[in-house]
Amino acid sequence: MTGRARSHIRVQDLRVSTRSGDERKTLLDIPEWVVERGVQVVLHGASGCGKTTLLHLLAGVLAPTSGKVGVGEFELTELSESQRDHFRATRVGYIFQGLNLIPGLTALENVLLGAEFGGTRTTRGAAADMLSRMGFDAASRTPSERLSVGEQQRVAVARALVKRPELVLADEPTSALDRRNREQVLDLLKSVCGDTGSTLVVVTHDDWVLQQFSVRVDFEALNRALSGAGDG
Repeated sequence: MTGRARSHIRVQDLRVSTRSGDERKTLLDIPEWVVERGVQVVLHGASGCGKTTLLHLLAGVLAPTSGKVGVGEFELTELSESQRDHFRATRVGYIFQGLNLIPGLTALENVLLGAEFGGTRTTRGAAADMLSRMGFDAASRTPSERLSVGEQQRVAVARALVKRPELVLADEPTSALDRRNREQVLDLLKSVCGDTGSTLVVVTHDDWVLQQFSVRVDFEALNRALSGAGDG
């Protein structure tokens, strides 16, 4: 590897700690983690072990207690909060576990709004095409009243991917879906990221999702805080 030329995600000496009174708790302690550009990787581990916290660091939502987080040409730990916000809006597609769709908007409007937040010029036709690729043919319906959970998940995926982000972060993207829908949504997510060359990081505690990826990272092995090895 030639360093930053091929690596897309670079984590070094990363620590996230919280303090309550005189007690300090280490949530993350990751000595090093590197992901090359365009790789699709799954982070697996039990719920509540810190996987979502790592996604928030990669997206620039959070800043670590110490250490470095790099994505592409950006060293996120050297950016201000507003600069990290801009990075996230323009470079990252985030699929939240809670979906975060806006109830009063149609599916098409939700996708267009995601592109607008990212500063991307996206036509209604391009947004409709992405929804169609997700197997979604009801762009006029609103998410709160007439969309199934599976349909809402497809809209959330389309919203994250329509701006063709270089990094896609997916937090338990199939957790609320039945077997048929989770297979379709995950296949579509992997396929679109493959076509656009986006790096994909999925976190899950679902063994079925884990088996769909060739690059798998055991979060307990990655995060020394889970074993107590990083406490100090």
